[in-house]
Amino acid sequence: MMKPIPLSAIAACGLSLICARVEGAVIDGLNDFQPSSTYATSGGPSNTGYASLSSTFLHFGYDSPDVSSGGSQHFAVAYIGTTGSSTPGVNFNTQQPTIGFAATHAFIIRLDAGYKAVLAWNGSSWNTTTISMPTAESGNFLEAAVSVADIGSPTNLLFTGYMLYEGAGFESSFNVFPSTSFTNGSYDPNLTSSISLAVPEPGFAWLGMMSAGVFAFRRLRPGRTA
Repeated sequence: MMKPIPLSAIAACGLSLICARVEGAVIDGLNDFQPSSTYATSGGPSNTGYASLSSTFLHFGYDSPDVSSGGSQHFAVAYIGTTGSSTPGVNFNTQQPTIGFAATHAFIIRLDAGYKAVLAWNGSSWNTTTISMPTAESGNFLEAAVSVADIGSPTNLLFTGYMLYEGAGFESSFNVFPSTSFTNGSYDPNLTSSISLAVPEPGFAWLGMMSAGVFAFRRLRPGRTA
């Protein structure tokens, strides 16, 4: 689905003229993440992670065969937060990672689409919130978004995402991004690495618009054809 292009989207693409889609505006199962929001995971080339932050949305997702094949014991989990002391993660059966930053929110999506939740850390435990998190799955693709107003309106944050299986006797964690956070397929690993996300600077949006206008004028002025 084509989406309108606000300044934040142009800013995210700098001087590029191919910003035809806006990340996070519509959660519809169509992959419109920009290359700058695309990350390799520990699961290899067939598994990709996505995350971006704008002035309105935190938008994240996966393209992985584990999305389409995941059942009631498979989960996609993401954490956000800030620099600071490590935080214990959410417990899944006997797996509970230590997060390598001061986590504030956890986003949980069961891969059979039967459950999702946004949790907040209160300093001693994780608690379910009423924060809305639209999600969509289409084949191997999964995306989700939350309003930045619901998570404190950050202009920058730390992010890490991964998948896990909580079935007794076969528990494991996999498809983490950044891919250096733990060895793929580990049991109960800690989340040792994170991605820094930031809202694009508005100044770049104006520069991108001016560049686009100059380019269009040069292409379409008399004596030239499009």
